[in-house]
Amino acid sequence: MAETDHKARILVVDDEPDVCRLLCRYLVPEGYECTTAGSGESAVKHLETEDFDMVMSDIMMPGMSGIDLLAIIYRLFPSVPVIVVTAVDDRDTGIMAMELGAAGYIIKPFRKNDILINVATALKRRRTKSRMSQLTQPAERKDRRVIIPADDLRQSATSGMSDVDIMQRFNLSSDSLIDLLSQLHASGQLTQADVSRRESLAPQTVAVDIAEKGDADEKKPVIRVGEAVESIRTGMDDLALMKRFGLSAKGLKSLFRKLLDTGFLRPEEFYGRSRSDQEFVLDMRQEHRRYLVVTTNIWEADRPGTVGQFRDVTEHGLGTVGIRARVGEKKSLVIETGAETKGGNICFEAGCIWSDNGGPEGLAVAGFQIRKISKEDMANLRELIRALTLLE
Repeated sequence: MAETDHKARILVVDDEPDVCRLLCRYLVPEGYECTTAGSGESAVKHLETEDFDMVMSDIMMPGMSGIDLLAIIYRLFPSVPVIVVTAVDDRDTGIMAMELGAAGYIIKPFRKNDILINVATALKRRRTKSRMSQLTQPAERKDRRVIIPADDLRQSATSGMSDVDIMQRFNLSSDSLIDLLSQLHASGQLTQADVSRRESLAPQTVAVDIAEKGDADEKKPVIRVGEAVESIRTGMDDLALMKRFGLSAKGLKSLFRKLLDTGFLRPEEFYGRSRSDQEFVLDMRQEHRRYLVVTTNIWEADRPGTVGQFRDVTEHGLGTVGIRARVGEKKSLVIETGAETKGGNICFEAGCIWSDNGGPEGLAVAGFQIRKISKEDMANLRELIRALTLLE
């Protein structure tokens, strides 16, 4: 084994103790440190409190399956590679595992060399990816990825703090704040009532006084075009502009859009503004102690051939993989419940509030807010959530 792999920590997950012992017997003499977990739920607890370089997990386990565990690790611990192990030679399961980010796929009965080769390869890829990340970023930007505790952001957003106050507390840009609050809303951590209360704190849209006649009859706040353009051209950042004109993050976005649409602000002036290259990521681990990340089939009602999976789910919204949508787009969705509920599949109408086409293996990921659902389907959804709850 390469020197750089020495003492790599591996979490072995299987409901059969004999399998855990066998894998450890293969790995420990090669210099790896092994910790075992008898279930996916136990593995999540280990990952929340300890650092691991890799996870090896069985797929077929009571309770949380290895596929569900893989989805959790991909979302919450993206730097930890996962090798899945199964006794079933199922091509579809293997493809799903790889699409969800698995670093390897081994079929039982496995040989010692199969295990060691897959582990060494996955760890090598992990090191290479880490080195490439460091080489492609300037030295002063190694801390580009900024983790924001979701619970802290939620408490700030529901405490009456303005967008300006929150941006100052977490050092966010206006676009980052809009994106993170949308994610909280999609996961059910912000209710529609919370969102409505926030919208009352500062204007979400503005009117631009192009003629600069001082006409204040508009229902929206009126901003003189000359003052706005001059402030932008002097180099004011998002925070300074929002403070000067009393705007929310969405209000500032509305101002930029109207100045660009009317030609008073040139595209090169807008896109040339100084911007932080930091990536802000919500740490949802506290929330996931309440709701389990799952992989369950979901599809569009009018396109049943296009099947994706949902992960995060609450009574308010859900996150999906494999469902392509634009922000603001409405879709009729169907969740396959299988044996998890007494009722049939769950149907509802939802609106996309965030999307990204750069998900695992290029798959689209999106967050939806549930807009319309029958009482029967809501009852089935609540039953499904209870069935998939990891911890109360």
